Amino acid sequence: VDQEMLSEIKNKLYKNGKSYLKGEIDDSIEPKVLSFLENENQSIENFIAMAFGFMSESEKDTVFYEGDLHLDNLNWLWELGIDNLVVNGDLTVDKGVSLYHDPINLVFVNGNLTANDVVTSGCLVVTKNLKVNNCLLGFYNHGMAMIEGDVSAKFFNPEEHFFEIAGEIDFECAFGNTWRLNNN
Repeated sequence: VDQEMLSEIKNKLYKNGKSYLKGEIDDSIEPKVLSFLENENQSIENFIAMAFGFMSESEKDTVFYEGDLHLDNLNWLWELGIDNLVVNGDLTVDKGVSLYHDPINLVFVNGNLTANDVVTSGCLVVTKNLKVNNCLLGFYNHGMAMIEGDVSAKFFNPEEHFFEIAGEIDFECAFGNTWRLNNN
């Protein structure tokens, strides 16, 4: 992992981001994040409660970023020292987004998410649209991805990961075990 690149990403995240570990946000973040959801969803509410429930015990940070965020990549949350990232705005990632399941990462975007590739075994929530230029991959059966808008990708493989998509689905190619897509 390129330390200079990690430092650049971290500086960008903390420029407009508020940190739980620095005392800039507290447990009141959970109801605020839940208020961003258009529809009630017990599964995602449980994941958010679980993710935020460990904030006080974790050595990793929860970051609340206000405004649109543009990053080169978002592949190393663990290495950045971040468990949870909430973006109250659009998130654009030139390269890839990777979320882990152990420990589980939460990326919550109150807006659109655009990225070249997305791999998730953690918890991904997007309140508007998810546009993936290449591959959207689910990995393992922990966590879930919930998109309240449309999703497009050239290639989709959910593996055992659960995806709930409220809007239109546009995949050029879907491969693998899609039975966990929208409980179908």
